[in-house]
Amino acid sequence: MAVHEVCDLALRHAATGQNSRVPVPAVVARLNWSPAGRSCGRLRAGGGAGGGRSAAGHVVMLLALGSAALAACCALLPLAAADTWIESGLYPTTPHWNDTDGNRIEAHAAGMLQAPTDQRWYWYGESKKDGNLKDHGVNCYSAPGLGGPWRNEGQVFHQSDVAVHDSSGPFIVERPKVLFNNLTKKFVLWFHLDTGGYKYRHVGVATSDTANGHFTFHAGFKPDGINSLDMS
Repeated sequence: MAVHEVCDLALRHAATGQNSRVPVPAVVARLNWSPAGRSCGRLRAGGGAGGGRSAAGHVVMLLALGSAALAACCALLPLAAADTWIESGLYPTTPHWNDTDGNRIEAHAAGMLQAPTDQRWYWYGESKKDGNLKDHGVNCYSAPGLGGPWRNEGQVFHQSDVAVHDSSGPFIVERPKVLFNNLTKKFVLWFHLDTGGYKYRHVGVATSDTANGHFTFHAGFKPDGINSLDMS
């Protein structure tokens, strides 16, 4: 049974409201579900002890899972296209994910983009906030695929790059998301722009000619005059 057949079966049961056990013949278990660790466990595809098996041959489906839960787990399967472990960051024994320099990846509230210019994946996230925000900004990492390895591209936007008429900062830069504008051929950074105490409540916009920055600030505003906070 192929991966798409397993997923189709689970989705059909979910659509008809059947939350009973899904009969998945000849599908092997390699999914360790750990409620205590708030993790759906580890998922692996590619070669292994069996050598050269398909992803379906390595997937572990616990028959006790309801069809809706099984469908959710199936949604994760395309991410495991390479011979790579994908493991929840909430799993108690999961080590920190390091970049190619061996340093811990620092990119909170992230957004990811596969750049049309070089087909690499770019991971944008907040840097760790210190007491006075002097080093705060948007960090960027890049990799040939979502499984890594992730190379540190540096800080592509800094809170001191923000220039607005009604506040002098220091600024909080959160939840960065980057899009590529096909008309201007620019990379566009959107982020939650705020100040200490979260009273400013703006959206920030910056652009760059390249995916790995540096981004130039353009504006901070409230869309339709409405406060903007934890946008995703």
